[in-house]
Amino acid sequence: RAANLRPLDHNSMNSDKMTLMLLSLGNGGFCDAMFQELLTALSRTFSLVCCDSAPIASFHLQSGNISVVLVPDSDIMEHNSLHPLLSRFVWSGGSVIFCGGYSSSVRLPRIGPFFSSLFGLTWSAGQIARTTFELNGATVLGNRPGLPQSCNAKAVMLSGVAGNQALYR
Repeated sequence: RAANLRPLDHNSMNSDKMTLMLLSLGNGGFCDAMFQELLTALSRTFSLVCCDSAPIASFHLQSGNISVVLVPDSDIMEHNSLHPLLSRFVWSGGSVIFCGGYSSSVRLPRIGPFFSSLFGLTWSAGQIARTTFELNGATVLGNRPGLPQSCNAKAVMLSGVAGNQALYR
């Protein structure tokens, strides 16, 4: 696939919004048309940059303009060139959110070593389950206005996560 770098629309890239990078390196990426409704909703809050290649992602991670990275598939684990950039991004205060199909496409035994090597976390994968999560008032992540009090999702449960490290419990 050709590299795809595009904000949702040219007017969405402005200094009034934080920039969210959608990092989807797998086939049938998150930046495709089937996710247009989600991308439109996200563009109300963020300037969007869709990256479906490692060179384009590398450029943006090094630009200093990205606030949040969404990783909706496990293909990031095969792109070793991006690992130090993601690590540096997080240690510099950025947020990386593994979401979408990530939990259904990742090989569970790889989660612990991946999070440990990139982010120094002692988390490991537990079971996969659907449950209702409640917003965690004790999180060190701070108050996040606009987030729902609860959400129901199928997810990989993580073990080793301190109570104040989880946005939802």
